[in-house]
Amino acid sequence: MTRWVLALIIFGGGLLSPHLSPSTVQAELEEKGEPAEVVKPGVVLPATRDQVWNELTRILKARELPIARADQPSGKIKTKTKRYFRILSAKFPTVESDYKDTYTIHVTDEESATRVHIERKFEVYDQKKKKWVAGDTDFEKAGVSVEVLLEDLADSLKPGEESSP
Repeated sequence: MTRWVLALIIFGGGLLSPHLSPSTVQAELEEKGEPAEVVKPGVVLPATRDQVWNELTRILKARELPIARADQPSGKIKTKTKRYFRILSAKFPTVESDYKDTYTIHVTDEESATRVHIERKFEVYDQKKKKWVAGDTDFEKAGVSVEVLLEDLADSLKPGEESSP
């Protein structure tokens, strides 16, 4: 009896898990007709637009997120799409997840400050559908989150401190 209970806990855990798989999340998004881009709120920083711009480009370079287009007068930066993967070998069979990230950053002037708004397009390759689908960043925990980029930026703009992402 103990073995059956243990087997139910081990193998049934996936059925009772509160997390949805990326394919399930994508199917729900497609049914609702929602776009793949996930928009995160921006922040207002007490710095000049030039200071913010220079720090953003430095942070993107340090995080190995190459810039595809940067237009300082309009305040828009778009990164190249970065592909990467993660292998989970603790399970059998080994699971490999493929990801793509693209960031669009908007820098605008506010009253004696600068607003930074980052949009992240996070995609996961769905093996069953054989195509890229919108990923759930809370479930996957892969790549560089918008929050981390904004924290790096805020830390690097603190007076008298140097930070390296």
